[in-house]
Amino acid sequence: DVRVIRAAIACMQEGIAKPILIGRRKRIEERLAENHLQLDLDKDVQLIEPMNNPHYEECWRHYHELRAREGIDPAEARVQMNTRPTTLAAMLVKLGYADTMLCGVIGRYDRHLRRVRGVFGLHDDMTQPAALSLMLTPKGAIFITDTQVHENPNADELTAITLHAAKAVEMFGITPKVALLSASNFGTRADLPSARHMHAALAKIRARRPDLEIEGEMKADYALIEQLRQEVFPGNRLQGMANLLIMPNLDAGNISLNLLKAATDATMVGPMLLGVDAPVHVLTNNATTRRIINMAAVAVVEAQMAKNQTH
Repeated sequence: DVRVIRAAIACMQEGIAKPILIGRRKRIEERLAENHLQLDLDKDVQLIEPMNNPHYEECWRHYHELRAREGIDPAEARVQMNTRPTTLAAMLVKLGYADTMLCGVIGRYDRHLRRVRGVFGLHDDMTQPAALSLMLTPKGAIFITDTQVHENPNADELTAITLHAAKAVEMFGITPKVALLSASNFGTRADLPSARHMHAALAKIRARRPDLEIEGEMKADYALIEQLRQEVFPGNRLQGMANLLIMPNLDAGNISLNLLKAATDATMVGPMLLGVDAPVHVLTNNATTRRIINMAAVAVVEAQMAKNQTH
């Protein structure tokens, strides 16, 4: 995809990373010529062709070891390495030939996520990954989760999602101000499942991160407008505008994100994958070149932090 090629050129020129492209040389050269782009595939980037992969033997053998008890026999492992660029990229990270990876620009999010999950494990408190998206608005940064994965998270899952999202916000040098969202406002609709889950999650989160500025459950406008919040609950523990919005389910998260994207001039960064034990991310197929570049920068910082923690 030409968006990926343009992003790779920018990452190389801006010194963000030394890109590794996975694909057929002939096809990439055609894309470069069609779009009048300059990129030396032998010097500027590392090119790995799935059918001519110098790490092929190691990749398929290790992949088979990882998934031998999940129906992946040696023949299937070989096929995966030859035909699934996302799986191949994940194995290159797993084996240390790459520091991080981005995928998902072409194809369905859930399929890319499934291939990532076939290689990498999760943090102990996560039942599945979560997706965090950042919207840069005139009023400031707003992080939204989960926008891609959890259909109806329970209180324990909401707790884990919130804690991982708060860490990600801190990685940006921003102090998280967390709002647990619902159609209920501090108990006004306590009969709603989302209100019950958020209420239970609040207690769990405060027990694990007493330093975290967090409040809920509340409606979205009350999370963003302090005056409204103070009128209905003067004793709430959230000051100013919330910058991390925890959604009660996938529909709420995804719809909110796409409404913001379509109706405002906000710049999106993400989605960022939370809870996976490697700095890897699955983008969406409407990602722009700029969003790919931004996510490459985020992934590089994550990879550097992960390396520092192991030394």
